[in-house]
Amino acid sequence: MNRRLARSTANARPGDEGVALLLALLFVVLLTVLVVEHAYETTVEASYVENNLTMFQAETAARSAVAYGYSLLASDLESSTLAGVEGTDFDSLVDVWAEGLPYQQINEAIMQCRVQDEYGKLNLNALLKPNNNEENEYVVEALRILIERRGGDPELVDAILDWVDLDDNVRSSGAEADYYTTLEPAYGCKNGPFSSLEELLLVDGMTTELYFGDPENPEEFPSLTELLTVHGDPLGRINVNTARYPVLEAMSEAIGESGLCEMILTWQENGDPVTSRKDAETRGLLDAKEQTSRQQRRAEAEAGARKPEVWTWSSDVFQIEGMGLYERAMVRIQAFVWRDSGREAAELFRTLDWRVTQ
Repeated sequence: MNRRLARSTANARPGDEGVALLLALLFVVLLTVLVVEHAYETTVEASYVENNLTMFQAETAARSAVAYGYSLLASDLESSTLAGVEGTDFDSLVDVWAEGLPYQQINEAIMQCRVQDEYGKLNLNALLKPNNNEENEYVVEALRILIERRGGDPELVDAILDWVDLDDNVRSSGAEADYYTTLEPAYGCKNGPFSSLEELLLVDGMTTELYFGDPENPEEFPSLTELLTVHGDPLGRINVNTARYPVLEAMSEAIGESGLCEMILTWQENGDPVTSRKDAETRGLLDAKEQTSRQQRRAEAEAGARKPEVWTWSSDVFQIEGMGLYERAMVRIQAFVWRDSGREAAELFRTLDWRVTQ
């Protein structure tokens, strides 16, 4: 047996031992790669699952914040901070919904809720009168003033009007499809209502500086998202109880009564909202509504014999902003909701737009 093994060893070719060693090393390397790859995939999957769980917790908190906003708007219809005034008669900054919800812990996450009145903003979809292509002069002029006060070119309004009107006629400083199709990338002109405020960034002449405002001085130069809307009053009226200074200033000057702005701001600061049409008439915001036909009142308004009816004191559409924070994840949800105070609780709200940002 030993002689046979000796002969076999003696007959082995030179270098066989080296080949065997290389094969063994190759096997070890391949095994190491497989182990490392499996460990890497396991780590990635674990991280993916952890991130998903983190985002889920943050989004759950954001949804809870939005639900809280709905409840605030619902409870507002049942109570009022002013004695003898129904909560459905007016909407103002003294209402329960305006308080929102500061940062509050929910399970292991943090949620925050803010509710804004869309009728307190200038409605871009009211630049043209309902059911026709005529300009709503006071809304148009208010938008020009608002843009100019923020350092923008007031002629930008021509391009905005061309974006929403139904024809292809170009205003003096406007733009229609024949311009937008020459851009790279090319796109068309909407020729219809704005679907979202972000569409403004597609309009010729709109700049990011004008749109986003000054992040270092948001009180004086807030983002246009705080001043403009596409879900406001269809007639372009502004809620005097909730509008911010730039909007009030622009509309007051547009109707030739600049002094109204400071007066309205004083009412807001003193917690003294306008609560009804009669109240608005008493304060000089509107003329008394006489028993005349709508056509006659419109003719009188156009002739300057009556105050233009650009103010309101109640609202139908609100923006609920819910924020959810969990560890390093943050989710923001914006819900634009129509509140119909005449319906049952189950049909009280209709969601117009819902956006989730991570």
